[in-house]
Amino acid sequence: MSVKVLAIVVSLVKPVIRVDLPSRHVVSDYQVLFVAGGVTDGYRPAGTEAIDLSGSLGQCRPLPNTPTEMRTPAYGLFQEKPTLCGGYSDLDGYISTCVQFQSDTDEWELVANMALARDSPAGAVVPGVGFWITGGVNDGLIFNSTEILNGDLVIEPGPFLPIPLWGHCIVQVDDTHTMVAGGFNLNGPNPRSFMFNWDSGTWSSLTNMSYARYFHGCGKMITSGNSDVVVLAFSGDHAYTTELYSVADDRWVLRDPLQRPLFATGAEYQNTVLSVGGFTYEEGAEDDIYQHTLDGGWQELPIKLSQSHFWHAAFVVSNDHC
Repeated sequence: MSVKVLAIVVSLVKPVIRVDLPSRHVVSDYQVLFVAGGVTDGYRPAGTEAIDLSGSLGQCRPLPNTPTEMRTPAYGLFQEKPTLCGGYSDLDGYISTCVQFQSDTDEWELVANMALARDSPAGAVVPGVGFWITGGVNDGLIFNSTEILNGDLVIEPGPFLPIPLWGHCIVQVDDTHTMVAGGFNLNGPNPRSFMFNWDSGTWSSLTNMSYARYFHGCGKMITSGNSDVVVLAFSGDHAYTTELYSVADDRWVLRDPLQRPLFATGAEYQNTVLSVGGFTYEEGAEDDIYQHTLDGGWQELPIKLSQSHFWHAAFVVSNDHC
């Protein structure tokens, strides 16, 4: 799928989003949580680690740190490899590089340089397009531009966001629709959400979240019977709340909160969403892992990160990363 549309086209009419649900939702058998980048207590660079979520693989091997701390990068599992682009480092400042982890050599590889150095962008893996890196901020300038790391690991320009954003959340809803929610823009934290249609190259404005939030977590789940795609948005700076968006109904519904204003990182795991680490003003960096299910809400998992992390990346990856 080639990307040709760079103009901003935003529908002011509430759309009917037709998503392509598979006839049977396929649950990945991946069991390894991969955490990289970010910082730990004292704003020191945090390490990379892999954790067996199933309890059947045993202790995972030590993994090398990212080349620089890469706090608040865009991240995604692109070409089945943990991929980080942009972010910020106390040593290097605003970051323009993209790196991938190679599980066969246990090395981080520099794969591309973006046109712009972007702190706090958000990323999504778009089928047939590439790894989409959106928004971000640099020295007070908030971007509505985006870039795509394509299948040849070459950076190309992507469609503009409808508004400048950093610290936002992004979810790949299906093969042709990508959703953006929240973030910080020129007016501060915002509750707005949008859907991009890759077939038409246009944005649609969705119902606002109940609360403005940024540095929040998010993830996608499929309802029972494959009737709907729902997107979970939770926590964020000074935000306790959790809410669930129905793509079919264009509606946000509040769920039981995590009971903490968490700088959150989300990861999708077997049709649930994980909250991995994070930061609270009361307790600092966190090492807890919580799991949200459609039926049961939030539950704390018995396993913890070996090191507290916040402003980091988190993925569920293939078992050979353990």
